[in-house]
Amino acid sequence: MSSFKSINKFILLYTFIFLYTIFVGQAKSAWAGSSHDLIAERAWLIDQGGLMTWEEVQQSKDWRIKKDSPVISAGYGKGAVWFRLRIDPTSTDLPPEAKLVMRIRPAYLDQLQLFDPLQTPAMRPMIGDTHPKPNSVDPSSSLSYSLPAGSSSREVWVRLETSSTRMAHVDVMDEQSMRKSNKKIEHLGALYLSSIFMFVVWGLIQLTVQKERLALIFILYQIAALLFGFCLFGYASLYLPNWLEPSAINFMTSFLGITSTFLVSVFAQQVLGDLRKFFWRVLISFPVYLIFAICFFMIIFGEERIGLQINMLLIFILPIFHFAIALLTPRKMFKERQHPIPQWINITYFSITLVITLLTSMPALNLVPATELSHYIVSFYSVCSGFLMMMVIHYRGIQNIKDHTALTAKADQAEQEALKERLFRQETEQLLTMLGHELKTPLATLLLQVNDPQLSVNLSKKLTKSVADMSNVIERTIQIGQVNHRTIEVQLMDCDLPDLLKGLIESMQNPERMTLQILNLHARKINTDIYLLTIIIRNLLDNALKYGDSNSNIVVTLNQAMTSTNWVIGVANRPGRAGWPDAEKVFEKYYRSPAATYRSGTGLGLFLVKSLAEKFNYSVNYCPTEDLIVFTLTITPCRQD
Repeated sequence: MSSFKSINKFILLYTFIFLYTIFVGQAKSAWAGSSHDLIAERAWLIDQGGLMTWEEVQQSKDWRIKKDSPVISAGYGKGAVWFRLRIDPTSTDLPPEAKLVMRIRPAYLDQLQLFDPLQTPAMRPMIGDTHPKPNSVDPSSSLSYSLPAGSSSREVWVRLETSSTRMAHVDVMDEQSMRKSNKKIEHLGALYLSSIFMFVVWGLIQLTVQKERLALIFILYQIAALLFGFCLFGYASLYLPNWLEPSAINFMTSFLGITSTFLVSVFAQQVLGDLRKFFWRVLISFPVYLIFAICFFMIIFGEERIGLQINMLLIFILPIFHFAIALLTPRKMFKERQHPIPQWINITYFSITLVITLLTSMPALNLVPATELSHYIVSFYSVCSGFLMMMVIHYRGIQNIKDHTALTAKADQAEQEALKERLFRQETEQLLTMLGHELKTPLATLLLQVNDPQLSVNLSKKLTKSVADMSNVIERTIQIGQVNHRTIEVQLMDCDLPDLLKGLIESMQNPERMTLQILNLHARKINTDIYLLTIIIRNLLDNALKYGDSNSNIVVTLNQAMTSTNWVIGVANRPGRAGWPDAEKVFEKYYRSPAATYRSGTGLGLFLVKSLAEKFNYSVNYCPTEDLIVFTLTITPCRQD
């Protein structure tokens, strides 16, 4: 198991390094075009009301010079953001009439407008994902403007207004350099979409092999991430304008972004769902679901900026909670709850997720300065989280297969043991039945011999009693075997209970010691199995005769209260040489009072009474008085098997 953990840790680390190399390497390749960037200086200001004119913007003294990074971020807000860009074409050999291309990233910005003094009119038409893409000989997934190179350095202005985070990267290149840079970015997008598509296929295969909720959530998230990436890289605006309006594409982008975040949260809650259930599900899950519902509500009813801002705050906050729960959960809780994912896997997953989400959310919320990587960190997060989810599901699947294999082995072993036990019981029952039948004939022969007139009366009585005791032991052993193996078949018929009781008393060895009292009887017939009821009553009477005071009478009562349909049979006798039985053990199998060893017996009589009584839903109880041992049998007319 330790080597298996090491292999998984190595794969996880290798995956992270691989993703970092691929995406950052591709991003740097795309940014290599920055060496051809003709923007010499960037500045920006925020128009809080969004009402400033171009002339007012040019005269404003609130401009902030951007030096550390070409990416400008102003977070979320209602107002517009203006960019002042100084273009210097003198570093190239381009003629003044040559065409330059201004590219603005990311492609999901809503409204952009260029103000260029060299163009007539200076205010160019709006572009963005809420506007149709202009017809172009060389279409691109990026947002772009065409502008003349000019012969000297000049300033142009770009106005940005969007419901998403106001983070933009503007660069200006000649057409050939821009075409190469765009191809590299589109290759990056294709790599992203192909990776996500592979995750979807893997998830579907995993779901067919092992139907699990975690795999289903993974598939739904990857589908949402695939569609979101299709919009994020501008492919939706490039390839779907004939089927969808720009406003619909903009809505789909926002909706899919929130959906992806929601499914990541659901996946995390499912992973941690078996731990600290009350704390997690009540104090965190319900508020989180409610906030996501508010985000979807805002998107649907036109308040996209608020919905997207809340969504980004959740991206920033939730991974902190997830990581804290995984880190602070004691190791013993994983073992006690038999969690299929070990603690180190949970902590690794949530720690890496936390780092990536912080890199995604903090620049978007304007908590830290944005860098060139900020444009691609969202797609990097989607692919990296997909790999991490895949590792978690893969490990969980392996653990589930191991658990299933162990349970199957235990079930097979238990089935084999049960089969052996069943065969042993059947053989035991057959043996007891055979012994009973085989011993009855010798006992009958022996009984005839002990009644020989040549034997003395005392010896004949002793031998007769011994034979009767042997016969009782054999009969009870067979009956107990039938009860234990549940082979007794019930045959119901009507009988007269008082007559049955009288006949049983008369058939006992010392009927003269018994007195029958019938009280408050208003019904005589009972529907029951006469044979089994006879066994119950006979054992109660025999127990009183054997262990009661031989010089006192045994009182047998049959009572039926006026307010009840139950019959109650009572057997009362004074304690004899065996003394008083233990009330807690009297119905236990093989129980015999220590003082009762002077008589032969098996300790099965009262146990047999209790077992047969329960079969008919009758109740038998030991209810002693100050001077009497009393057993009561309550017979109900409604039988329950």
